[in-house]
Amino acid sequence: MRSLPALVFVSVFAAPTRSFAEGAGAARSQHVAGIPQTTVSEELAPAPATEPAPSGCERWYGWQSLSIDGAALLLAFAAATGDLGDDSDDFAYAAAGVYVLGSPIAHFAHHNPGRGLGSLALRTGLPFALGGLGLATADCAPEEEACGVGEAAIGTIVGMVAAIVIDAGALGYEKVAAPSAGLSNIGVSLGRDHSALVAAGTFW
Repeated sequence: MRSLPALVFVSVFAAPTRSFAEGAGAARSQHVAGIPQTTVSEELAPAPATEPAPSGCERWYGWQSLSIDGAALLLAFAAATGDLGDDSDDFAYAAAGVYVLGSPIAHFAHHNPGRGLGSLALRTGLPFALGGLGLATADCAPEEEACGVGEAAIGTIVGMVAAIVIDAGALGYEKVAAPSAGLSNIGVSLGRDHSALVAAGTFW
């Protein structure tokens, strides 16, 4: 008969303990279920790299102004020889006109009006400035005639050469569209002892 109260005591305290454990387990299971499910690959995946758009490039056409200046030099040489008689002056004027206007017209033809005006300023201003500088450096006596002509001529020639070089080397460029990337040709090379796949195109 003494075992009956002990059994009742154990059953009374065991039932609340079990219900408390079930309640705690239910609360814990609900809390775990509420955690957002994220994967490491989603969090650490790098953003897709964006490839920069290809920019335009420059093309040199200064050889055209050099060719025009070569024609002006030939005209000037023909005028300086004196073998043309009365036509020498016409050749001299033609040489000066080709030198001054030829390269600016080439710039305008390439849709570069700013460079065309810069070329015109170079070809007229630089020889004039260096010619005046050469004349100023001449040491002339008061009674000497035609003094400083040689110095002025040297300065003018140096200015013309400098204008030609600067024009062709610094101004003779134009913007062109960059070539599109891609595969342009593909083929197979077969030999007795080897075979190869050949591909050509523009890649970057």
